[in-house]
Amino acid sequence: MPGNTGEFTVWVGGRKVAKKGFFLFPKDRDIVRAVAGALKT
Repeated sequence: MPGNTGEFTVWVGGRKVAKKGFFLFPKDRDIVRAVAGALKT
């Protein structure tokens, strides 16, 4: 079922690494890169 617009934030170890803009979600590849980068530290 489709949802309404809302909050979308990706957290890794208590650190925010990606979030939805005012209208658009981040691209999948950008989320994966941000998570991978956060896991390396």
